[in-house]
Amino acid sequence: MTRRAKKATSPRKGRVGATLASPSLQGRAQDIALIDHLIERIDQGGSTLVISGEPGIGKSALLDVARHRANAASPS
Repeated sequence: MTRRAKKATSPRKGRVGATLASPSLQGRAQDIALIDHLIERIDQGGSTLVISGEPGIGKSALLDVARHRANAASPS
């Protein structure tokens, strides 16, 4: 009998709705400042945040920061 290798899972899988520590990024102060600005003006009609770029440059990590900051800023 052969054993099948267990699939690796993403660290984010299964954590929907979980409260995680806010991630931080090196060298992204300008991007995070823009995210904070967009979050601050959400009650003025909102805006759209588009994150694009080459694979591996940190798009998902930046989106995680945006999600955490938006959740922290929203009234419960």
